[in-house]
Amino acid sequence: MVFMLYFSLPGTQLSGHTGKGHAYVRGALTQAAWAATRTKHTYLAAQFRRLTTRLGQRRALVAVGHGILVMAWHWLSKHASYQELGSDDFDRCNPHAYRLKLIQQPEALGPKVAVEPTTSVSEASSFS
Repeated sequence: MVFMLYFSLPGTQLSGHTGKGHAYVRGALTQAAWAATRTKHTYLAAQFRRLTTRLGQRRALVAVGHGILVMAWHWLSKHASYQELGSDDFDRCNPHAYRLKLIQQPEALGPKVAVEPTTSVSEASSFS
């Protein structure tokens, strides 16, 4: 009860450090996370690429390993099957941020990008 009250106070925060844990489980999760980051078009590989820019490679790897562990817990506790979200799941969650990212990428190379609204299909295909 005291633990829950302490961390539910405003302004309190956990340390962010991971414990040592079981050596074999930690090693297995690290190996699984490395393997998952090397796959193409998967959620875990996209998560690793997204987190590596902010956290660095090692911390992103620990985060992916944690994600694998959370997924496994959900599979076992809810008797659910695995549903691959795909590498574009983060982009589908926030389409406005994805549009901004697509505009900023060419602008970083130099050219100015102007975005125009597309015409509807019925207007573009009218042959009258």
